[in-house]
Amino acid sequence: MRGYKKPTFWLMAVLVILLIVVVVSVGTNPRRNYEFSGMTWVQEGRKYFYAEDTPESKQEELVYLYFLYGVEGDYEKKYDLISERNKIGLDIERNAGKDIYSSYVLHSITTVDNDSDSYKYFKEKNNLTEIEVINVVYTKKDSLNLTAMGPQWGNGTYTSGYIVGKTAEDQDYKIQDFMMPLRPDGSEMNSKILSSSVNLYIYEDNEAVSERVITDSVSKTNINMLLRNVDESGIISNGNAPPETGSYVKAVINDKVYYVYEINSRYYIKKSNKDIGNMMFDEYRDIKNYSRYGTIPEPIYISAIVSGITYDEYKKTGGESPDAPDLSDYRKIKFELYVEFPDNIKNRKIETSGLAMIKKGNEENRLRGGGTFERDNEAENFAIYEEEIVFDARGLTDDDIINIFKTREASVSWTDSDNNYIKYEYDIGEIIEIKDK
Repeated sequence: MRGYKKPTFWLMAVLVILLIVVVVSVGTNPRRNYEFSGMTWVQEGRKYFYAEDTPESKQEELVYLYFLYGVEGDYEKKYDLISERNKIGLDIERNAGKDIYSSYVLHSITTVDNDSDSYKYFKEKNNLTEIEVINVVYTKKDSLNLTAMGPQWGNGTYTSGYIVGKTAEDQDYKIQDFMMPLRPDGSEMNSKILSSSVNLYIYEDNEAVSERVITDSVSKTNINMLLRNVDESGIISNGNAPPETGSYVKAVINDKVYYVYEINSRYYIKKSNKDIGNMMFDEYRDIKNYSRYGTIPEPIYISAIVSGITYDEYKKTGGESPDAPDLSDYRKIKFELYVEFPDNIKNRKIETSGLAMIKKGNEENRLRGGGTFERDNEAENFAIYEEEIVFDARGLTDDDIINIFKTREASVSWTDSDNNYIKYEYDIGEIIEIKDK
């Protein structure tokens, strides 16, 4: 039988040192044994939060939750995330109201080097025992009411740093300071959303009549979020694309195809050759606006564009008769006015003088066709006015056309919740854009 021999002093010392190294390593490495299990997607009406990247440490999660709680409107939880000296700004945000908010998509969240002299100075100045610097790349979209309050950082994609740390008395980490948001370099293009290709097509009678390529980060983000939201809506039936109606918007995001359309005041979305789902009118309207304007007009979008006409429009003027003017002799003006009204207003009013009288001096009216569309219902917080007029442009210069429409006006007015009278007035001749025939 072999006798038991006690470990030597040096062997025991080595084992103790190794144990201390392991404990210290586990205790100081914020990423060890951490696994994120929170939410990555929240949609509440027009507010949304979506994360393309998730935290890899408790410190990163703190900053992550700062964004999430803001969208959820849970200011008590958000209040607990930050240090005392930063809570004044949050008090203002908390009392601003439910219609004052920003939506966010987080593209990346990372921990960066905190060894610079400025971070060391900040740590000593604020008596912090531990400090981490968290960098976030995100795209933000402000609500209309937030924009109306005055200067903000604005919509767009930003990179921003957050100093997370704690004092000897703190049990938990807090956000100790916020760095100025900056426009990032190309690094954010690693984002699936920002690097996606987004094309919108308007179809009428099953023929594409326009295409819009979306390139700015905010519009890309909103369209991706919008289609993601309605893509997960309740499925009502199966079907093959294109839709049952010949008029629709086709949205192509990378290799995914969506069809957005309306039948009998019901609004639908479906993927190519896949299921059909319901969508709300607000979502349908947003997609329509992106396909027409490339953005969501806010709060007022107005345009007047003069251009040539198509052959189909030419035929409607009787252009195939032997003595008719040539197609190139005709032009059309398309007027669009879109208003998104603030909440809690009264006495809203839209006035337009119309475009149907087109004449230079005492000559006869040059009107040869056209039509109007109007949607202005007090029960809805928006209004749409459209008018398209075809006219005989022979003998008219661009300046002549501008001068003819300088006598036409449009105005939008309302009384706000503080009883202030707000009015916007537009001279159609001043906003006209003339394109090649």
